[in-house]
Amino acid sequence: MKQLVALLISLLFLLVNIVAKAQVNTQDSLALVDLYNSTNGANWKLSTNWLTKEPVSSWYGVTVNDNKVVSLSFSDNYGNNLQGTLPESIGNLSYLVYLDLSENSISGNIPSSIGNLSNLIKLSLYSNNFTGTIPESFGNLSSLSELSMSECYALNGSIPSSLGNLRYLTSLDLSVLSLTGSIPESFKNLTFLKSLGLGNNLISGPIPDIFGGMSSLSYLDIGSTNISGSLPPSIYKATNLKSIDFTDCQLSGTISDSLGYLTKLMDFRLGGNRMSGSLPSSIGNLRKLTTLYLGGNNFSGSLPDSLFSSVGLVNLDLSYNQFSGRIPSNITNLPSLEILGLSKNLFTFSGMEEVANMKVKNKYYYPQGLVPLVRTGDTIKISVGGTPENNTYRWYKDGKFLLLNKKDSTCPINGVGKYSAIITNDVATDLTLYSDTITITSLPIKAIKLFAKENDGQTLLQWKVVDEINTATYQVQRSLDGKNFTTIATLYSAGNGNNSYSYKDEGAIITDVPNIYYRILSTDRDGENELSSIVITSVSARNMQLISVFPNPVKNRVTIKGRHIKELILTNSIGVQLAKIIVRDATNPSMEVGTQAKGVYFISAKTTDDKEITLKIIKE
Repeated sequence: MKQLVALLISLLFLLVNIVAKAQVNTQDSLALVDLYNSTNGANWKLSTNWLTKEPVSSWYGVTVNDNKVVSLSFSDNYGNNLQGTLPESIGNLSYLVYLDLSENSISGNIPSSIGNLSNLIKLSLYSNNFTGTIPESFGNLSSLSELSMSECYALNGSIPSSLGNLRYLTSLDLSVLSLTGSIPESFKNLTFLKSLGLGNNLISGPIPDIFGGMSSLSYLDIGSTNISGSLPPSIYKATNLKSIDFTDCQLSGTISDSLGYLTKLMDFRLGGNRMSGSLPSSIGNLRKLTTLYLGGNNFSGSLPDSLFSSVGLVNLDLSYNQFSGRIPSNITNLPSLEILGLSKNLFTFSGMEEVANMKVKNKYYYPQGLVPLVRTGDTIKISVGGTPENNTYRWYKDGKFLLLNKKDSTCPINGVGKYSAIITNDVATDLTLYSDTITITSLPIKAIKLFAKENDGQTLLQWKVVDEINTATYQVQRSLDGKNFTTIATLYSAGNGNNSYSYKDEGAIITDVPNIYYRILSTDRDGENELSSIVITSVSARNMQLISVFPNPVKNRVTIKGRHIKELILTNSIGVQLAKIIVRDATNPSMEVGTQAKGVYFISAKTTDDKEITLKIIKE
C-alpha cells in the first residue's frame, strides 16, 4: 500500500511539473500520459522527452499551439512500435487537428471517444492490429477531410453509414480490412470526395448509384471484394475519374457507351469479373489511358479500331475473354506499350501477323480457343485468317495424320471418322491454332434424281439415290412460288446403296397458282443436309382430273366436286342440251336434275381457264 501511494505521489509530482513547464492544459496532459502507458511507451522506438520535465511541445510527435495539443504523429516508414491499446481518454484531446498513429502494432477496439474530436481534419490509423468494428461515432467528425484505416486486417463489421455525414471528406481509405455488408447509400453525400478506397474487403451487394454528385472523384478502388450487379449509370457522370479498380469482383452486365465521357481516365481495371458484351467504340475517347485491364471476363465481339486511339497505353490486357474477329491494324500504333495480353480468346491469324511483329517487351497471344470446322458437301473447311501463303494446315482423322496443306484450308472427306486440324503461321510463330473436332458418320449422297407426274388427280413423286450411305431421312417439300418450301412428309432411308423412293401428294388441291414446286431434302445421320433439284407440276391439269359428281346415281340434285368451275351444261344421251348454269368461279357447284326422266345423262363442266370435262350420271 505504501508503494502504491508513493507511485501516485510521484506521478502527480511529474504531472504538475509537466503542466507548469509546458503550459498545456491538464486534460491534454492526462490524455498524453494515458497514451504513453497504454501503448508501452517505454519500448517506443522514438520517445524523445516523453514524461520528462521538458516542454510538451518538445516531446516526440507532439505539436502544441496556444497551450493545446493540436497534432500527434507517431508514424514513420518502420513504425514507432506502439503496442497495446488506445485509451478512451484520447477523445479528450478536443483541440486535436491531426492524429497519425499509422504503421504501428496497436490492437484492441478503436475507442468510440475519437468521435468527440470535432476539430480533427486528418485521421490516420492504417496498418495496425485493431479488432472490432469502426465506431459509428466517426460520423461526428464534422471537420474531417482525410480518413485512412487501410491494412487493419482484423477490423470487421459493416461500413458505418454515419460516414456519409462527413461532408468535407476528400479522402476515405478503408481498403484491406475485413469489412462486410454493403456500400452505404449515404456516401452519395460525400460530394467533395476525391479518393475512395474500399478494395480487399468482404463487402457485397451491388454498387449503389451514388456517383452523380461526386464531381471531384478521381480515384475509385472497390477491387477484390464481393460486389456484384452491373456498373451503376452514375459512374459515367464522375467525369474527373482518373483511376477505376473493380478487379476480381462479381460484376456482370456490359460497359455502356457512356464510358466515353470519362476522358480523364488513365487506369481502368475490370479484370476477373463476369462482364459481357462488346466494347463500345466510345472507348476511343479515353486518350489518356495508360492501363486497361479487362482480362478474365466474358467480353465478346471484335475489337473496335478506336480502342487503339489511346497511344499512351502501357499495359493492355484483354486475355481470357471471348473476343474474336480481326485484330485492328492500328494496334501497331502504340509506341509506349510494354504489356500486351491477347491470349485465351477466339482470335485467329487475322491481324496476328502484325501483332507478332510489334516491339513489345511482354507480349502474350497464345493460346486461343478452338476454331470451328465446317462441312460443305464432300469437304471440310476452316477459316483462320492471316496471309494464306503463311499458313500450314495439318489434318488428322481419328487422331492420325491425314494430310498437310500449305495455303489450302480445305480437307476432302475421306470416309467416316473424327476430323481435326492444327494450323501454324510462318510469321505469328508463337501461336498454334487448334480446330474443334467434327465427326463424319455418313458420306454425302452423290445424286438425287427427282421426277413428278400426275396420277389420278394427285402428284406422284419418285426419286432415285446413287451411293446412299447412312442417310437418315428424306423430307418431301412443296412450294407455291418456288422459293418458300414447306415439308409435307418425311420418309426414312432404305439403307446404303442405290435406292428408289416414291410419295403421292394427296393434299395438293391448290388452284390459286399455275404451278406447284417440289424438292427433296436429305439429312445424314450426322446432321448434314442436301437438296435435290426442283420439279414443277401443272395445277390446271390436276384440277380437271379431280372434278367428279356426287351422288351418282342421283334422284334430284347432283354436286360437281371441283374448284374454279364457271359453267355447267346438262345433255341427254343423244347430245341435246337440257339445262345450262353459269356459276363463274365456283367450288363444288350443284345442278337440279329431279325433273328429268330416268336414264343416262351427261354434265359438261368448264373451268375458269377454259378446260372442260364431261361427266356421266345416271338418273333414278
